[in-house]
Amino acid sequence: MSTSIPTRQYPDRTFFFADVLLLCFGLVFGVSFCAFVGGLGTIEEQLPRVPTFFGAWFVGLLLPRLYFNRFRVLAFTPYCATAALVVAAVAELTWWSNVAVALFCLFEGVALGAILRYRDTFRVRYLNFLLAAAVGAGVALTFIVYCTTNRDSETNYPRLLFVASAVLAAAAVASLLRVAVELFVEKLFGISYRVRGHGPGFATLSKTGPVLVIANHASWFDPLFLATLIQRPTTPMMTASFYDKPGLRQLMYYVFNTIRVPEIAARREAPEVREAIAALDAGKCVVIFPEGYLRRSDDQILRRFGQGVWQILKERPDTPVMSCWIEGVWGTFFSHYKGPPTKNKKFDLWLPIRVSASAPEVVPAETLKHHLRTRIYLMNKVLDARTHLGLPAVPRVELPARDDEKDSPIQE
Repeated sequence: MSTSIPTRQYPDRTFFFADVLLLCFGLVFGVSFCAFVGGLGTIEEQLPRVPTFFGAWFVGLLLPRLYFNRFRVLAFTPYCATAALVVAAVAELTWWSNVAVALFCLFEGVALGAILRYRDTFRVRYLNFLLAAAVGAGVALTFIVYCTTNRDSETNYPRLLFVASAVLAAAAVASLLRVAVELFVEKLFGISYRVRGHGPGFATLSKTGPVLVIANHASWFDPLFLATLIQRPTTPMMTASFYDKPGLRQLMYYVFNTIRVPEIAARREAPEVREAIAALDAGKCVVIFPEGYLRRSDDQILRRFGQGVWQILKERPDTPVMSCWIEGVWGTFFSHYKGPPTKNKKFDLWLPIRVSASAPEVVPAETLKHHLRTRIYLMNKVLDARTHLGLPAVPRVELPARDDEKDSPIQE
């Protein structure tokens, strides 16, 4: 039996990484301005580059505004920074034509625009000053290099630009690897699933601070469906049946910081609960499926929640809880419909997946005094989230007269 590996929980540093990369892109903008507008070729060759330079940067800055997820848009930063590096490498070996200049500036503009979209610089005013200072520093750096070398701008400017692009691409990939992988997986499965969000929860969820997201669980990719719509990094709690798949364990641990949940009905200790509490202490968004394992039958859409969610909230009673319902996953290739996931089912192709989310709210203190009352309360909250999808109502779960742990089926 595979044992659980404690997940290291650190505060989310996405804002910090974004600000550092913002400064780096400002430097690259300053260097590229000196290279393309004032350093490469004759005056006759430089003048046509002026509208190309500013136009490509401007278009690149605007494109990320079209993407709906303000967190996942950060994935364009490492991808586009790497693409700009490839353009710079090819141009370094050949020549900086107007096409190369346009492509380089467009890719760098998209990479910078993704950060500006995420950080919302119109609200975070000091970032505008940081960006302006970085641009000035880039210009100054280029001037210093030019004055302290043999002043061969045809050689020095492209070389400096290539080095700056390489450092920037490496920093972007290292700091934003997780969101880049998430976007890749999301687009990879885009041919299988069309995920759409409903309800007020996704729009009202805070970008910072601890929050607990709970939902029903019917397929392996439920955490991905939620992460696609939640506009901040998530720390999912994932069942061992999927977590332990070959090649996924290291990815889940080192990249996604996922908390592994053994599929065992009764245990004396639950280390994953302590890990979830530690993640909330670090101000993270923890995603938990309180049923404890995947849906197994047609006639039971939701099992009684385990005590883990109550244990978490008992330790962190002021944590907002966002209740979600994932519709359309039962019967998919990665569900237990007619057998284990990937067995006895056709591969999914462009299936609609609808996810609803109620506004986050704190569980009443009186409810948290009793574990069963808390679990029933949260089950009804998850079932209530179905209303945002226009689904038919199901009977509410009632608190039994005595602490009967026997699970009764909840049917549609």
